[in-house]
Amino acid sequence: MKKILVTIILFVCATSCQTVKNINSKDLEKVLLDFLIQNGDIHKLELDDYKSGKRDISIKGFFSNSKKEVLINGIYMFYQNKTHSKNYYVIVENGKNIILNISSRQGLDLAIKDVLDFCDRNKICADITEEYVNRMVSMYYRKNKNPMAGIDVNCERGISDTKNLP
Repeated sequence: MKKILVTIILFVCATSCQTVKNINSKDLEKVLLDFLIQNGDIHKLELDDYKSGKRDISIKGFFSNSKKEVLINGIYMFYQNKTHSKNYYVIVENGKNIILNISSRQGLDLAIKDVLDFCDRNKICADITEEYVNRMVSMYYRKNKNPMAGIDVNCERGISDTKNLP
């Protein structure tokens, strides 16, 4: 009976306690570079600078705003180090990544769903989840929707106060 119990315990540990590969920022940067090229954010003339290391993509923690070599599970912001570039987010979870493409309204909708799913899976409290979603919506409207303007044009030309809202 003891042998069977030990065998079951070892089998469960071997199948469910697998080591998760950590993602380092250099490996993730290559994936993000491919995304930015496909998304049309990096032009062919700039590509050599990125490949040679003259330019890099900034990857910073959502809350810590610091760059780390080994990335833990969480949400990170990434962008090019140049004026009028769009900002994006990436979820790093258990050795995998999900790029949150908030350059379009459809992308924003999908990104919000992915963040809510991530927060549910990781039991992240409502205040932090709300901050994730708020910043993504703000980034979409203030930066990504009109990168050359750098402002939310709805605040300039649309409804900007609550006095006439229900």
